[in-house]
Amino acid sequence: MSENRLMLTDRIWNESIAPLLSLRVARFKIEFLADKRWRIYGQEAALRGRLGFNLKRVCCPYPNFRQRACDDCVLCGSCLYLTLFAPVPKPPEVTADGRLKTGPASVRPFVIASDGADGRSELAPGETGNAYFTLFGPGIQYASLFLEAAAAALSSFPLTVTDLNPMRPLGTEAETADNQIAWLLHDWVRSDVAPDTTVAGAADDFGKDLLQLEFATPVRLFSNNRQTRHSVSLALIVKVLIRRLRDLKRRYDDNCKMGRTGKHFYHTAESVRVADDNLWYSRRKRYSHRQHQEVYLNGLKGEIRFQGPFHPFLPLLRAGEIVHIGKGISCGNGKMRVQNREGLSYFSVSSALPQI
Repeated sequence: MSENRLMLTDRIWNESIAPLLSLRVARFKIEFLADKRWRIYGQEAALRGRLGFNLKRVCCPYPNFRQRACDDCVLCGSCLYLTLFAPVPKPPEVTADGRLKTGPASVRPFVIASDGADGRSELAPGETGNAYFTLFGPGIQYASLFLEAAAAALSSFPLTVTDLNPMRPLGTEAETADNQIAWLLHDWVRSDVAPDTTVAGAADDFGKDLLQLEFATPVRLFSNNRQTRHSVSLALIVKVLIRRLRDLKRRYDDNCKMGRTGKHFYHTAESVRVADDNLWYSRRKRYSHRQHQEVYLNGLKGEIRFQGPFHPFLPLLRAGEIVHIGKGISCGNGKMRVQNREGLSYFSVSSALPQI
């Protein structure tokens, strides 16, 4: 491992990335069996809608909860349904020097993902699938209520729920209490980036390594559907990830440190070039009962490879696998994977990560 590589990795980690990973995260896996042939891909939006219905049914005190508009309810300021499923933006605050400070974005305290047997998008009768729920803030506090609603939502499909298990970062089972369900995002990232000192040590420069990212569900990196296809760079992905993590921290973390991303940080990201771009524009839609119209969940899918000094950003990309990126996340968009296939070498920063 070259000294320049280690210095660059440590600098970007300590100044820019580590402060963002103090967020507490709980992850759960619900296993189910398909009662009949069922296409799992694209069902996250429907699952989210049924999850919201079950939460509102339990949390709303009014018998006619289906017809009631939350915006007109006198209890909306303390409603657990809105807290867990549809948080509203906090009002702006006036600072001591008279400036108007906008409140945190109305980011939801959960992420939904799913997969079938061997990663397939369709299940045959009797095959096993998994639904994954990543929770933040009040999602962790009321995890039992949230997961009960999630299991009921899954059961409304032609599925039989068979098991529910909390997920733990690798290597923590023997070190933590059995009743712990949440860890810092930092702990998940440390375990997810597997060390490969043999490969890393053999390369004295960044140019010999390749990084492959897969967008497993549509990733919408551009607002207002301005383009159906656009050049994607690692710098753009990093920028979106930084914004996503800062939104989560402002809303659900008391630690106000957001990391510094100056000219040097983005200059390093911009020096990573695209080696191979196999992304394509995916179109899909869902019906929104709240808006009474179809909502489009378009975005980029496929794989893209990068070559260059991507190594300092690996913890950030691993965090993106957990929190997802882009728009439409709560409807299943933004699922990203950092691929580790034969022929691709990865420099691991896990052994060099300082404790937060």
